[in-house]
Amino acid sequence: MNERQITRSIISFAIITLIVIVVFNYIRINNIKDLKRNYKVTVGYFYKYYEVADSGRPVVRYFYYVKGVRYYREVYTNNNYKYCRSISFDCSNIRFWVLYSPEDPRKSLINLKMEIQGMEDPPFPKNLDDFE
Repeated sequence: MNERQITRSIISFAIITLIVIVVFNYIRINNIKDLKRNYKVTVGYFYKYYEVADSGRPVVRYFYYVKGVRYYREVYTNNNYKYCRSISFDCSNIRFWVLYSPEDPRKSLINLKMEIQGMEDPPFPKNLDDFE
């Protein structure tokens, strides 16, 4: 391969990668919009917190029940729950609102900005902006 072919290969790879990223994000955004248009509500339970090694981005793993079936999901978040890694602090009692798809309950969004544990009749958020 000469230098020109290598340059073309690199440019082709970059264009294909960009197209894949754009399509993936388009599908993800549309799935979120669809879920926010047609959803049911349940309570999500905090399960695990960790940070992705390379980026240090926080990840929250949670679960929720729909018709007796437990579903899990992980989300990257800006919320910091580092104290949940401590052995002395139990985060398993933290609860959040979860939206899920009635057609496919594996699809869900969680509102990590509003903890609802310990509330007798927790208020539902006024809008869906904080669900991720």
